[in-house]
Amino acid sequence: MHHQLRTAVESGVALGAWIFLREALLSEAASKAGYDYVCVDLQHGLVGFEDLSTHLQAIALGSAILAKAPRSSDVSAQDYVSRSTRVSVLFMLVVAAGVAAVAPVLI
Repeated sequence: MHHQLRTAVESGVALGAWIFLREALLSEAASKAGYDYVCVDLQHGLVGFEDLSTHLQAIALGSAILAKAPRSSDVSAQDYVSRSTRVSVLFMLVVAAGVAAVAPVLI
């Protein structure tokens, strides 16, 4: 876990920004604004898996990165792990034992 996020969580308060639009410039701005984390919401927003790499690059030098995976997707847990080497935590809706088996790798 990113040290800034870990410190914030241990203190009891973590302030973050949730990005739901495709423009990675918003992720970069949120990252530089001093948030403890920036979450790219692939479930509820307009951001697709194909946009994730751009958002990861925009956030990488600032805040911790979280990604909210879509509820149903053809993209597997391993696809997220392989694409998102800089993600501190990856939230996923666990709907199958196979996904749950991979979960410890994601944190």
